Amino acid sequence: IVGSFRPEDVAIGRANEAHPLTPVIAELQRVHGDISVLVGATDERSFVDLLIDSEANSLDEEFREELYSHTHGHALFTVELLRTLQERGVLIQKKPGGWTVEDELDWSTLPAKVEGVIAARIERLSANLRELLTIAAVEGADFTAEVLSRVRDRQTREVIKDLSRGLEKQHRLVTARGIRTLAKRRLSHYGFSHVLFQHYIYNGLDEVEKAHLHEDVGTVLEALYGDEASEIAPQLARHFEEAGLIDKAVDYLGRAADGARDVCAFREAESHNRRALALLESLPPSDERVAVKIERLQTLAVNLTNSRGWADPEVGKLSLELRDLCGQAGETGPLFWALWLAASHHGNRGEMRPIMPLLDEILDTAEASQDTFLRVSAHLAQLYRIFAGDPGRARDHLEMGLKLLDPASTILFRAVIGADPRATLFQWMSFALLQLGYRDQSFDVAHQAVALADETSHPFAMAFTRGILAINTALHDPEAALKLAEECLDISVESGFDELRMYATTAQAWAAAALGNPQPNEQVIAWMESAHFKLPLTWCLSVRCRFLIAAGKPEEASSEIARVLDLIDANEQRDIESMVQRLAGDAALVDSELEAEEAYCRAIEVARGQQAKLLELDAATALARLWHNQGRTTEARELLQPVYSWFTEGLDSRPLIEAKELLAQLEG
Repeated sequence: IVGSFRPEDVAIGRANEAHPLTPVIAELQRVHGDISVLVGATDERSFVDLLIDSEANSLDEEFREELYSHTHGHALFTVELLRTLQERGVLIQKKPGGWTVEDELDWSTLPAKVEGVIAARIERLSANLRELLTIAAVEGADFTAEVLSRVRDRQTREVIKDLSRGLEKQHRLVTARGIRTLAKRRLSHYGFSHVLFQHYIYNGLDEVEKAHLHEDVGTVLEALYGDEASEIAPQLARHFEEAGLIDKAVDYLGRAADGARDVCAFREAESHNRRALALLESLPPSDERVAVKIERLQTLAVNLTNSRGWADPEVGKLSLELRDLCGQAGETGPLFWALWLAASHHGNRGEMRPIMPLLDEILDTAEASQDTFLRVSAHLAQLYRIFAGDPGRARDHLEMGLKLLDPASTILFRAVIGADPRATLFQWMSFALLQLGYRDQSFDVAHQAVALADETSHPFAMAFTRGILAINTALHDPEAALKLAEECLDISVESGFDELRMYATTAQAWAAAALGNPQPNEQVIAWMESAHFKLPLTWCLSVRCRFLIAAGKPEEASSEIARVLDLIDANEQRDIESMVQRLAGDAALVDSELEAEEAYCRAIEVARGQQAKLLELDAATALARLWHNQGRTTEARELLQPVYSWFTEGLDSRPLIEAKELLAQLEG
């Protein structure tokens, strides 16, 4: 025997009496056990996929998931909604691909047949139950009994009885989701048994009803959650926006953005910030509006730097807008961050020329404020002096930042920047120390940076510190560099940090070159040349130069080296200028030892001007080897010996081992 029935019809009964099927079903279950099969819906998406694929189509995963989220696999709802989209011309048939999305999807309008089915279900309800469902629909697909009770001014237990017994067990329109304890309060959560029930009821309200009910629901939720209201900031923002309370909506959008940022959901944070900024434009001009706009622009900029990178053009535009607003408002703190943002933007684009005046202004602004947090951040910003060819001054500022750091500014730095300040200062200090010739100190602070970043469990900080350490160690401990680069890549790919991937691939290329296998990553170079993030571009191009020299193509190498030197001069990014001049000498060596000697001398001069002892050693070793081959042994020894003798650490690194071996030959 196979029979079919609608459980909600049986549950309602007839003429205030039990439905005739009720004792029959009970008897069958007593004898045979649970023999019912619910065919109205499925928890799987298989029906949706089977229905779509019954005809040729090019409907993607996003469309299928969206259709399922609106129908939950309910056969009638799925068929009718798909048919309605076809009838409206949103889905059209194209050859040879079949059905495809042609117009913007609007999931809010229900098919007539679906509306009819739902309307029949709702019309069976008493006025009291319909009123409860109306408030519930305003709260959302999931709702709270305590909210309904306060808005309706009824006892919570009475509302729960109506929800659980009437609307769930009898009419099967809602489902109990569970209990949540919040501080000293218990919240009873329910949800519509199908999202289309919520859509139907909500769409039946006019704009005035919606506005007032959203205000009521938002106000009650705010009171229920109290100090923990930020947990539901996105929901509160929606309710107050729909209620026309823009100030409160902007406030909660800001909280939602900050909460998303704290868990590295940068794109979600970006969306909340953009919505807050859009709503702000509808408010009348005021000092308060300007202050809130500055705050939201700052946080939006942080979101963008994490999701798209510091070099993104919009980051530059935001820095200009912030500087203009801060100038109008006379706000020192926000002005500082606008300057800081501009410096980081240019720095990540490899544009050192406009940075120098910004770095001085950043220091002056921070010192004038006497704010420890701003002063620490100002000294951190001086890291770009490394890339401008002044690692010594950069090191001094980074050390000062560490000395100034206190617990309060550490907490604030983590909240604003989203990283540990000591880890950030250490990672860049390691960069400066290595260029200055302090290999062991460099590695020590770099490892401290990684450990501190790991303690925060912050993906961006964990990837960034590994990427910097990988570059630092590439020419000295290439095996370790490759491991660090791989870890950086894994985190960056998983979290979508495209710019940090470039640090990792650059380190891999340098490490391969140190192992005698220079292989330029042409895909990465092409990406950098077409993208905005160009800070590591000259580093990658230097690997290409090494490759061309090793491949016996000195003319091509010289041409590429000339191009790199032009980039260095144009952007004033001089951190590897000495290295490139040394490569120019290697390329010239095949045809002209005189030109090679001149290039090596330029490399030494540049390195000495920057106090870049490792680069000076590298160039001096190359020139000493050339002179040795020419029989100018004494000159070679007198050049190389004092440079090598300066070093007191890192003696087991590849450059120092090579220099020591050459000195032994010169002594012989």
